[in-house]
Amino acid sequence: MKIFKKIRSKNNREVSIIEPTMDLLDELIQFFHRLTEEDALINRYEDLAYEVEKRKLENKIEEIKHGDAFACWAVYKGKVVGICGTTRVGGRSKHVGNLGVMVDRDFRHEGIGRALMESVLENAKKLKLKIITLDSFENNEPAMALYEKLGFQVYGRLPKGLLWQNNFYDEIRMYKNL
Repeated sequence: MKIFKKIRSKNNREVSIIEPTMDLLDELIQFFHRLTEEDALINRYEDLAYEVEKRKLENKIEEIKHGDAFACWAVYKGKVVGICGTTRVGGRSKHVGNLGVMVDRDFRHEGIGRALMESVLENAKKLKLKIITLDSFENNEPAMALYEKLGFQVYGRLPKGLLWQNNFYDEIRMYKNL
C-alpha cells in the first residue's frame, strides 16, 4: 500500500492518505454502504454488487496507471473514511478533469476532505490537467464553503438537477484553473 502522506485530523486522529488498492476493496464497499445508509448528499445513492464494485475499482486503478486519473483514499485504523479523485474528460477536453470527493459522516469537519482534495489537485497538475470541475448540491453548504476556500468558482447551475429525499435541488457546477 502506497502512502502519500499522513495527517492529523482536527480530532487528533492519524489518517493516512493512500493510493487506491484492491486490498481494501471490502473496506471501500463498507464505506459506500455507510454513505448509502446515511443518504449522504452525493450523487451515488445505491449500493452496488460486490463484483460491480470490484470491476469499477480495477478500472479506476487502470486509469490511474495510464495517467488518465488520480485518486486517493483516507484510511483510519484500516477503515476507508474518505475518497477523492479526478478523471480526465478526454477528447477535446483532455485538459479537463472531473473531481469527486466523499467523507464518512463520523470524519467530516476534521480537515480530511481538504487533505484529500489538496492531494488530488496537486497530482492533477502532474496529469497536465488545466481545469478541474465538480458538481455539488446547492444545500451542501459545508462542501461549497470548502470548494470556495480551495479556489473553485461557480460557473453554472442546473435548476432542480438533483433529487434528494423526494426534493429537487439545484446542481451547482464549479471549476478551478490549475
